[in-house]
Amino acid sequence: MIVLEIAIPIPLNKMLYYLPPKNIDPINIVGRRVKVQVGKRVCNAFAISYKEIANISFLKLKYILKILDDHPIINQEAIDFSNYISKNYMCSFSEALTLMIPISMKLPKKNIKSNINTTAVMTTKKYIVNLQYNYVIDLIIKSIKEKVYNSFLLHNINVSWNFKIEIYINIVMYILKQNKIAMILLSETFLVAKLFDILEQKFGADIVMWYNKSVSDVEKYKMFLKVKTRNKKIIIGTRSAVFAPLENLGLIIIDEEHEQYTYKHKEKINYNIVDIAQWRCNYHNAVVILESVCPSFENYTKAREKKIKLIELRNKYTEKLYSPKIEIVSKKNKIEKLHLLFSKTIEIISEKLKKKEQIVILFNHRGYYRVVMCGNCNTIYKCLSCSISMVLYKNPDLLKCNYCGKIKYLPLICDKCQSKKMQLFGWGIQMLEEELRKKFKMSSIYRFDEDKITILHKFEFEKMFNVKKYDILLATQIMLKRFYFFRVSLICVLNADISLYPPDFRATEKFVQFVTQIARYITNDGTVVLQTSHPDNYAINCAKRNDYLSFYDIEMQYRKKLFYPPYCNIIKITIRDKEKEKVEQNFKVFFLSKKFCEKLYVRSKNFCT
Repeated sequence: MIVLEIAIPIPLNKMLYYLPPKNIDPINIVGRRVKVQVGKRVCNAFAISYKEIANISFLKLKYILKILDDHPIINQEAIDFSNYISKNYMCSFSEALTLMIPISMKLPKKNIKSNINTTAVMTTKKYIVNLQYNYVIDLIIKSIKEKVYNSFLLHNINVSWNFKIEIYINIVMYILKQNKIAMILLSETFLVAKLFDILEQKFGADIVMWYNKSVSDVEKYKMFLKVKTRNKKIIIGTRSAVFAPLENLGLIIIDEEHEQYTYKHKEKINYNIVDIAQWRCNYHNAVVILESVCPSFENYTKAREKKIKLIELRNKYTEKLYSPKIEIVSKKNKIEKLHLLFSKTIEIISEKLKKKEQIVILFNHRGYYRVVMCGNCNTIYKCLSCSISMVLYKNPDLLKCNYCGKIKYLPLICDKCQSKKMQLFGWGIQMLEEELRKKFKMSSIYRFDEDKITILHKFEFEKMFNVKKYDILLATQIMLKRFYFFRVSLICVLNADISLYPPDFRATEKFVQFVTQIARYITNDGTVVLQTSHPDNYAINCAKRNDYLSFYDIEMQYRKKLFYPPYCNIIKITIRDKEKEKVEQNFKVFFLSKKFCEKLYVRSKNFCT
């Protein structure tokens, strides 16, 4: 009898057998999503293959309840890809398959008509005005013509965002002429929307913006079919777009590849988008381009070892134009340390305001005070769910956990010892806003952080700031990276030391990447101010000179001594259970086993040599 091998999207690394519905050929079910019963639960699953078993009388097999798709949607690449993900990221085959084929997609009520013959409204105007740009384009196009896998690291040293996009456009135009599909991945949603508008004017109906979490299941299915039937030839999106079901992939561009926070997925399956893109391009004999103003050490090391091709994108004509002044401001005396703004920083801000120029001030702590403590028994108020310090917010006075969002009123007396001596520590962005309003009374100031801004008016605010309705923008670093602002004349990074000394071996790398990026917001005669108590730090001085190579050489010496990546690989193993005793027991079995310790020693020894 013929049975179907069904992959259930749960952490179960094996197939389950089900019987096909009566009067339906099993061959016609393979490659589609189906509805099945697992125990007492009904769920969606994938029909992977069929198998003939001689004797199944001893098996109590269930029938497939419903076939969800009109046509097969699982191809051989999806199966090979899922095997790769399952092997490399420690998950089940079916869980990996849900990355490429969302299990929750729903068919629309009406049939979707696909129009594969849609023609692109494409201009043939050549935008590149620099000979080196033409060289870069010709080099990548030559690789595309060879129809073999190739990986490029495009180190954007001093080229503007607009010129970089023009290079993308020229390469994508060639890909479309070859009747292949191009994909562009960006680090932030606002960049996707901005680039989509630009590319839509050039390529018309051939472009699609890949869905995000807010898109409905029906819209997901429509978009899925448009891409799978090759009705759309340019896919643009954030990291989830890398899983789009493409049949004839020719190019993947990863913009700002150094954005580890964005391109590394840290939930459920901890995959790296760069690795996924390289695997898919290798599968299709396509080309992957990793672009960055400050490349990640792992990829830059691969480029130096000639595992991937390095292209340095430099424009000598605009070298001064896109190399803004970076000034280091340190405290003059111990009294200055008691203030959020140093005297030199205040002086620079005042000069810019006199010229009626716009300023961005970055401060990376939310709230008014970061720690609330009893002065008598030293009890620190922590979140009961997260065990981290609750932050004090003003207007109204509330304690809030910035991790889970729980809120409680500020206590007048200590819950533990009934003392009224409450002490407050650590400045927050609300206190900085208060101080700025006192010092610059005539200036319009806007605080732009996760607690104030909402999705409904974030784009409206962006427009208001760009038309110079506000003089000073006070923001956290994360919020600044999520939105696009036209060039400002001054960006102040307060307390830059906090970014340098967290418990993270990549801290200095992230700091230099951040400073290099924000310098692109600055006007021609603008300034970036780094307010620090450690002006002699090598990372700060390399960032000031925009000297990535010197920073790379110095940092790699520390990495080698401490045996950090890229000199080794780091894995994270998490053991979870509802019972603490079982976690401890499994920990001992796994981590203290002789076999595990021997393998770990051998691998570390190989890396050292």
